[in-house]
Amino acid sequence: MAHRPLTILARQAFIQDELKASAATKQLVFEHCTDKMLKAVDMLLHALNQRKKILLCGNGGSAADAQHLATELVIRMDPAITRPGIPALALTTDSSMLTAGANDIGYENVFARAVEALGAEGDVLIAISTSGASESVNKAVRTATAKKMATIGLLGKGGGLTKDLVDLAIVIPSDNTKTVAVNRESMISSIRRVALYASATTHQVRFEIGKDVLVISAQDLDFGGEAKETIPCSYSGDSLEIGFNAVYFVDILGHLETEQVELRFSSPTRAGSWKYCTMPCNSG
Repeated sequence: MAHRPLTILARQAFIQDELKASAATKQLVFEHCTDKMLKAVDMLLHALNQRKKILLCGNGGSAADAQHLATELVIRMDPAITRPGIPALALTTDSSMLTAGANDIGYENVFARAVEALGAEGDVLIAISTSGASESVNKAVRTATAKKMATIGLLGKGGGLTKDLVDLAIVIPSDNTKTVAVNRESMISSIRRVALYASATTHQVRFEIGKDVLVISAQDLDFGGEAKETIPCSYSGDSLEIGFNAVYFVDILGHLETEQVELRFSSPTRAGSWKYCTMPCNSG
């Protein structure tokens, strides 16, 4: 098993497109988010002046963002600035706590439990989510609100449910990442049933993604049969369509432990139009 590399021109185009998209997004953030960023700074300063602390949470890449921000606050970002450490804690770093919580009380409750144990009135919770649909993050926000903590959301386009739960939502105005949030077990079960009709050679199943719905289908080209299942998801962008190898996809999902997974599509401009698709292939 090996990965077939993209051509040099394709790789160059991909890098250029991603850098341009990143620059364009930063310009949009400057134009649309500056006021709310200043309000977030004021909220954090108020808490710190009252000797309170900052908690952060998120899943996947957002978990890494939470850890990065906490580190910059506790240590420092600019060595030219001398200041005391700022009390900040990412709720994503303790593997024992996360796995015990996922096993004993359900993953959707792990951040809420940490906020319940570590948060106090006047603290600030920074909730990071590209979709605003993560139940583990949203439950943490609800718990923080109940404890009279301030809440800030760093969110993807639209902000999802989280936008309505936090005191201040900073929603990044970018369509670059199409994020579909879906229940992992439901997806695995549906793919396995539908894949019974897929080609024995390619194992291809097709995803059709619309507003809050994911349709998984496959065709038996030899006998003309078709299987199709519909499961709920969290998605509010333009309709998308793409095919996947069911065997590889289920294998990836099977190695995850979260209740909910996020599918992220970075480049399509319309349904069925894809610049890049990375999948494992057999090189012989």
